Formats: sequence, C-alpha cells, structure tokens
Amino acid sequence: MVNTTARPLAKSFEDLGREHFRSSWPGTEAVMAELAKAMAATALAGAGDGTPLRLENLDNTMTSVLVENDHLKLFNAISRAPASQLVFQWNRRLGRGTTRGQIGFPEGGAPGGGVGAWQRNTAQIMYLGTKRGYTHQLMTMGQMGGTQIDPVVEENTNGTLVLLEELERNIMFSNGNIKSEAGVTVNYSGLLPQLTALYPNHVIDKEGKPLDFIDLEEAGERFVTNGKLLNLGRIRTYWSPYVLTDLQMLKESAQRITMGTSVPDGYMSGVPLTGHKTRRGVLNLEDSIMLERVPNNAPLSASDAGVTLLKPATALVVVAADVTSKMESGTDYYFASTLADKGETDVVASAAVASVVGNKNTVTVKNVTNAAGYRLYRGKQASGADAKWIADLPQSANGADDVAYVDLNQQRPGTGYGVMLSTATEDLMIAQLAPLFRFPLAIVSTTIEFLLMLYHTLILKAGERCIIYKNIGRRQPA
Repeated sequence: MVNTTARPLAKSFEDLGREHFRSSWPGTEAVMAELAKAMAATALAGAGDGTPLRLENLDNTMTSVLVENDHLKLFNAISRAPASQLVFQWNRRLGRGTTRGQIGFPEGGAPGGGVGAWQRNTAQIMYLGTKRGYTHQLMTMGQMGGTQIDPVVEENTNGTLVLLEELERNIMFSNGNIKSEAGVTVNYSGLLPQLTALYPNHVIDKEGKPLDFIDLEEAGERFVTNGKLLNLGRIRTYWSPYVLTDLQMLKESAQRITMGTSVPDGYMSGVPLTGHKTRRGVLNLEDSIMLERVPNNAPLSASDAGVTLLKPATALVVVAADVTSKMESGTDYYFASTLADKGETDVVASAAVASVVGNKNTVTVKNVTNAAGYRLYRGKQASGADAKWIADLPQSANGADDVAYVDLNQQRPGTGYGVMLSTATEDLMIAQLAPLFRFPLAIVSTTIEFLLMLYHTLILKAGERCIIYKNIGRRQPA
C-alpha cells in the first residue's frame, strides 16, 4: 500500500496571505506598493524613464515554475506563510506541566498542579535573489519578429529557476555562519545544520552502508516516540535517486525468492516502489536530484564568472589519533575553493594524505582576503576527477586567520542523503515577507539588468519531526 496523500499545492503569495490573514490581508498589490515606496526613496539616476523604481510582481511566474519543475521538491513541499515583520517570532511549547505528581488530594484540600513551559523563538528574514539581464538588441529583434522568444519572459523564467534551484539546496545544506564578503549575515541555516546542532539523534549516519527497509521502520518509531506523531500522513520523504534504486532492487530480489521458479502468465517485473507501509503508517518515497550541495557535488574546473577573489593557497593537512573518527584507510587528497558573493573559485589541491582508521585529518585552508568562506572537497585522485563536496567553512572571525576543518569522515564524499519531514505548518515552514518580485536596475549600457528577489527564512519549529539520513552508500550486487 502506498501513500495516496496529494502533493501540496504550489500557492501564490496572494493566496497564502488570504489564507492566513483573512479579511485583514491588504493584498499583494499593497505589499508591492509599500516596497516601491521604500525603494523610491533611493531611486537611481538614469533608472529607465526617470520615474521612481517600479517593482513587478512575478509570483505567478514562481508558482508556475514550481508546478512545472518537479525537481524542486523541498521548496514545494514545505508550507509557506506570509510574514508581516523582518523578524519572525513564534512560541514553542516545551511542556504542559509535570505528570509525575499525584492527582489525588484529601477532603478540604486541593490537588497539586503545574504550569506549562514555553520558549519564544525568532528568526531573521533573509534577502535572497539573483541578477539577470538581456540586451536591447535581442529585445528589438523579438519585437521585429527576428526571434521566436521574448527575452524578458525568458530571463524572468530562467532567473526564477536558478534562484529556486539554489533555494532548494539551501533549504537542506545552507550554513548561516557563512556571511557575505563584507561580513554581513545573509544566509539562514538549512535543515542539516539545524538538526545536527539541535537534534543530533535525528541525523542518522549510515557510514557508507545502503538504506534498508528496517531504516524506514526505525524512522516511523522515531516519529512516534520522539516526535509524538501518531499519524504519518503529513510526512514527506525525499532521497538521492540511487538510494531508491537500490531499495527497489532489494524489494525485487525478495519478491523473486518468494515467487520461486513458477512465474504466472502476464507477470511484469519491476512494480515501482513508491512507498513503504511501516508499523506506524505509510511513508511515501520520492527521488530528489537536488540533495547535493552543488551540482554533482563536484568542484569547478574554472572559477565562476565575475568572481575576482583568489583561490586559497595549498591546503595543509595534519594527521592525529582520534577515537571518535570514522575515517577509513587509504590515500586522500583535499581540494579547497574560495566562496564569494558571485560564486566560487576553482580549487587548489593538498598533498597526498595517508588516512588511517582511528585518525582525524585536520585541514587548514590559507586565508583569502575578503572571502565569504571556503568549500572543501575530498577524493582519491590527485587530479580531483573523483573529488566530492564534504564541507562549507565560514571565513575566520577577524577575516585574516587561516581556517581549520577537522575531518572525522562525518561527510563521506559521493554518498547519498534522505530527508523525512513533516509538512505541517506547526512543525516546519517558510516565512515569506513578499512575493517574488523583479527590481529594475539603472540602465548604463545596452544590457538591461534587473534583480529577482525573494524575502524569506526557514523556520524549523519541531525538529523531532524531521529525520535526515546521510552517508548512504550503494548496495553491492549479490
């Protein structure tokens, strides 16, 4: 039996506002008008026709992209709600009072009691966006019938897709400690960093082993015992594609053994594994190609366009004993890149490192002035051909010191992920301040540039109702 729960509807910001604020919702146009007023005060000379900067609501474009692009799983699944302030606040109930006292009491007396415990939480709305542009020449050709595309519509759609793909990865992996080149906080922490810090027993390290059906049973038990979640109907699960391929192979192998050698007429192998019925309820199983920090988790062979920062000097590695290490024996190479506001540089390789079981490898990345942070990859080849992502590192506190990373094999290169989360608003949500909007920039050449911006933050209210499996390895053929 599979989970037949309908996929969450990708709603517009207007619909979300009416749903949450009812009759008090001023409407998207009012929100856009207030943004326009704020930005008109800083209107730039030469911005288009000289009138105050005008914003364009692209929320319908974003909703369309979410519907048409099924690889945007997390952003589409997580409940979104409008935020009315730059700081989003919510209360978390820590307890309803003790259940260990006596409820009996003597005549003329009174029962004992207690009080509920609450925790007040806040999160800062982050300003997220991308810069796009199209040439006046291309736009003119389109108007004259010389091209079959509308460059404005095309760039709106392309930019929205680029922005949402980056958001999809950020929801899982983003490190809030990585700031801008100017040292300003610009990122929220994703699900993996938040769970690792606050609910470490809900981050399950498979240590290179493949996923098994018993893992799904244990996850159901965790949702019941830790999350006090007796109904799994709102749980969605997403996995690196090969993880479910291997699980499908395990299922089919068991089916073939059960069926024996007698195959009935009309039998068709390969019934899709779309869900698993645990003792606690049904868990759906969906692929996600975006459960990787960067595309293919691989380093760049050339720096991103527009990145002017230097790449780090050769990374230094010191090996020492550590009983908590999960390192495996073999020769490893580390590859470090610089993170900038406009992208990432190509990498610099370390010397060969003789990794040993029970040892930790401390990698020191040499400081790069004005860097936002650094990214580390690890592989077995000196060329970096097989190198995969293992960590994002913030710039040093003073912006001048080298940055060290202790590698205990907590992130195994090239392994897969699975994330299981409750989509209920009271457990996990995205607080969104404004719809996706287009912000025109001053025209100083025949390239007409604009920003696509989305103001929001990720709110993990009940981490007990989220489980992440990491370092999932491949199943070896029998």
